[in-house]
Amino acid sequence: EAQNKRVTFRLITGQTVESVAPFYFFEKQLSGHPAFFKCHRSYIVRIQAVDYFTSSEIVTKSGRHIPVARSMGKNFKAFYFSHMFKEV
Repeated sequence: EAQNKRVTFRLITGQTVESVAPFYFFEKQLSGHPAFFKCHRSYIVRIQAVDYFTSSEIVTKSGRHIPVARSMGKNFKAFYFSHMFKEV
């Protein structure tokens, strides 16, 4: 999550880690990783952390609500289902 020139990582352990590096730096690092999706201009979500979603928001397994940009709703749905039903 990017907010007020800080990037906050919310870990599965419940801890948070903050960085002053710009959001686009992390976006660039994670863009090639198949488990991450940029769902909003200030949010990148790890697909394994998703509990459920609607066209306008993602709810993580920890209960956090993350907005989904209007233009990204269909893309996220396709990404989610392609990842969740990928052959292993």
